[in-house]
Amino acid sequence: MIIGPSGCGKTTTLRMINRLVEPSNGEIFINNKNILDYNPVALRRNIGYVIQEIGLFPHYNVEENITVVPKLLKWGKDKIKKRVDELLDLVSLNPEYKQKYPHQLSGGEKQRVGLARALASDPEILLMDEPFGAIDPINRTKLHESFMEIQKKIKKTIVFVTHDINEAIKLGDNLVILKKGMLVQNGKLKTVLNNPKNNFVKSLLGEDRNLKGLVLKKSYDFANKKYLKIIKNKNEIDKTFLKKDKRNLIILKDKKRIKGYFKYQNKNNEEKIKYYSNIVKAGKYSNLREILSKMMEFGEDVAFICSKDIFLGVIRLADILKEMGSNL
Repeated sequence: MIIGPSGCGKTTTLRMINRLVEPSNGEIFINNKNILDYNPVALRRNIGYVIQEIGLFPHYNVEENITVVPKLLKWGKDKIKKRVDELLDLVSLNPEYKQKYPHQLSGGEKQRVGLARALASDPEILLMDEPFGAIDPINRTKLHESFMEIQKKIKKTIVFVTHDINEAIKLGDNLVILKKGMLVQNGKLKTVLNNPKNNFVKSLLGEDRNLKGLVLKKSYDFANKKYLKIIKNKNEIDKTFLKKDKRNLIILKDKKRIKGYFKYQNKNNEEKIKYYSNIVKAGKYSNLREILSKMMEFGEDVAFICSKDIFLGVIRLADILKEMGSNL
């Protein structure tokens, strides 16, 4: 993740990597080879590029936009068709989107097509220049979730430019901080958060940088079923068992989807079992800060982790507080 004030050189750095801007000094290496030793056209065809404006060709439909580079590489028709289907599935767009034109798409859909086009030739490196900057907050959150899931599958080297420190921390592994064309700090996110180099970095990270550390922890690392007893319907409830174990129980719509849960309560020496149908859900790639915020919003101390509505496990408030304590 490359971050810094406007005019600090973020986009220029990105454009130098694929030689849209030729370096005036210094060296850039890809696979231990100086980029100046590559044929510029061949270099760019092995590097995907996604920009904020997306840059889809308005007179091409979605399929034609995605297949621009594979056609230049002279791929066969069957290989191209298979690749388009794979990419649309990867970015969660239905096959009927193939024949749609850019003006028929929402901003988020255009961004997904732009990502699919950048991945079409299966490049080793992906450059992303503020790709989600123009997307509204609701769809940006959805795209962040999709992006993290996609990255888990494709495992590419991604160089990502952003001006949003929260986005940088949420999506990145390494943080590069620039100011007036100079490198200020570079390192693993956790290292930078815990040891900002100077006051500029501190101000960029914000006063809540310790709380931001929760963003580095994803739900899939904490979700578990240790505190649960899974049942299929309400008739399976054994009050004696529930009272003894004080565990949350999940009722599922089917084998995997959550319907609601029961919770043992003991207030003022009055014991009862309460059923909750409004549950706090979080995605597989949600971070602990997001989950904590949801818990506080709904006044609950447990969140249920789902991927496309499929239940994966729970995170308790106690787990998050324990993690916060370990970082202090």
